[in-house]
Amino acid sequence: MKHKAIQTYMFLSSIKDYKKHNKKILKYMEGMKATVRQTSEERISQSDWKVSKKVKRKYLDYFYKLLPPHMDAICKKLKLTEWNITNGWFQKYEPGDYHSWHVHPESNWANVYYIQDGGPQTETQLYDPILNQTYAIPMEEGQVLTFPANIIHQSPLNRGVKTKIVISFNSNFWIYGI
Repeated sequence: MKHKAIQTYMFLSSIKDYKKHNKKILKYMEGMKATVRQTSEERISQSDWKVSKKVKRKYLDYFYKLLPPHMDAICKKLKLTEWNITNGWFQKYEPGDYHSWHVHPESNWANVYYIQDGGPQTETQLYDPILNQTYAIPMEEGQVLTFPANIIHQSPLNRGVKTKIVISFNSNFWIYGI
């Protein structure tokens, strides 16, 4: 099989007044049911990924209201006009936790929002299997990263000194708008 490289993009932006918003998001998370996710591919101290989607997630209701500037800017850059979010969940990575290489099926774009960065070396990593190259994406609290959902990525071992807390969500962009 032949292959040819095409250029793709990722987007990184900051949520305005994120410190104020993160406090509210964390408050809503306090009451959220969560489970430990521990397999050979992951050790995540708390996540609501496996909690029924019927359970009300006030933190997501609040968080989603903060996203239009980020998502609209991506639409503009890609010359698209519509976007939606298909699902979202939180993950808390204590020091020593990780989520190994994976992709997000049934979605066009994967997204991660850093509520608490965990300290040094708690970046998100993207992997190019053709070039066999890993790209570390250092992120700070209050930043949202959006990248194609078929890109292999991971949250490597948290070597930080505090808990890394993120909201992950899947999204789609469509309708060409030139």
